[in-house]
Amino acid sequence: MTERKPTDAAVTAGSRAWWKLALPWLVVVAVLGLWITYKRAPDELPVYTKAAERMLAGEEIYRPLENKPFTYPPFFAMPFMPLDLLPEVLQKGVFFFVNMGLAVGILVLLRRMLAPWLDARPSGSPDDANDEQVASRRWRKEALFWFLCFLLAGRHVSAVFENQSHDLVVFFFVMLGTYAYGRRKQATAGASQGIAAACKATPIVFLPVYLWQGRFRAAIVGAVALVAMLLLPDLLFPRAAGGTWVGAWFDTFISKINPGQAAEAPGAWSSWNYLNQNLTGTLYRLSTPIADATEHAFDVSLWNPSREVLKYTGYLLQLGIIAIAAFSCLPRWSRGLDDAQYALRKLGEAGLLACCMLLLSPMSSKSHFCVLLIPIAWCLLDLLYRKRDRIVGTLLVLIFVIGTLTTKGLLGNQLGNQLLARGTVTFATLCAFFATAHVLFYSSRRKPAQD
Repeated sequence: MTERKPTDAAVTAGSRAWWKLALPWLVVVAVLGLWITYKRAPDELPVYTKAAERMLAGEEIYRPLENKPFTYPPFFAMPFMPLDLLPEVLQKGVFFFVNMGLAVGILVLLRRMLAPWLDARPSGSPDDANDEQVASRRWRKEALFWFLCFLLAGRHVSAVFENQSHDLVVFFFVMLGTYAYGRRKQATAGASQGIAAACKATPIVFLPVYLWQGRFRAAIVGAVALVAMLLLPDLLFPRAAGGTWVGAWFDTFISKINPGQAAEAPGAWSSWNYLNQNLTGTLYRLSTPIADATEHAFDVSLWNPSREVLKYTGYLLQLGIIAIAAFSCLPRWSRGLDDAQYALRKLGEAGLLACCMLLLSPMSSKSHFCVLLIPIAWCLLDLLYRKRDRIVGTLLVLIFVIGTLTTKGLLGNQLGNQLLARGTVTFATLCAFFATAHVLFYSSRRKPAQD
């Protein structure tokens, strides 16, 4: 059965209608979100503005013994320099609207990549149906799609606003690079992912995939952009203590990371931390008995292996994730696809790599999981518009149960922390990872659709 795709005019008309529907809701969300932002105490934002202030003065920005240290690459302090110049009372409001703009930009890019399917004539529409009937069916189906996206990924996107986090900056550049790569614009894709990696190191996973797929221009431009952004703070704001900012970042944090093991850096990362939902962090908590429980550290262990067994188990799990991602991103799967199918596949690959960013990162707290919107949207699109696959449907239900229904707002802090310690968000991410890999695999076996 071939997929029915609309003309360019239909896609443009659908995008305009989508904007008319979304704009009133954006206004409501903006007003409510701004009110909630000013009701909440400052959370992550002062970490970034303080780092920017210190960098401007040449003072040390990496202070792991502080309550909330700045742990990101030095380039990520620079975007917050203009914000630091504003009065403190305005900083939260301005940053909220910056995040709103980034969220809208992400949704616009995402919908453009999905438009050939969202704007298509719904399958099963009678041939004698008029345009109004077809449009009504299309809108109902798209409304269901976005509602399910909100149910499954809304928790993670809203966490960015709740914590006044900077994760949407990284997400925007990842999405921009994905959009450009789907349109076969290698230089723009590489530059965007390089900038994202200079903000938060984990998007670097995109560059070896570009090499793997023979997109050497994208990989080279991405590497150059990454290096240039990492060195830029040293050129513009030299470190008063001598040495380089990037060297200080590496020595303070990155050098403490050991593959296969939960990250441990004094004052910044601890091996047992229920907020850390990466693969090895959850493995460590489930494998490490705690005799003297406290509010922030309690026994959730399922087994008690030796340190060597635990380390090599972590190695195998990480290598398994990498191997599945490498297989799913084989260049041959993209051959013979038309532009719309090619872009959609690249979106699926980006969703898989977004899961890798979270699972393989040394520290993945709740705001970082906003990028799960990509794999969730990709899998939902396939389920609603392309194939009713039971495996994908089951995994999406699991994401809802262990990802959405386990929020502290529903369960309370104590039970919510107990479940976080057991890795609910980690397992939801694994469900998204395997669902995306499954769709990428079976979609690669389909014959390209004919117009």
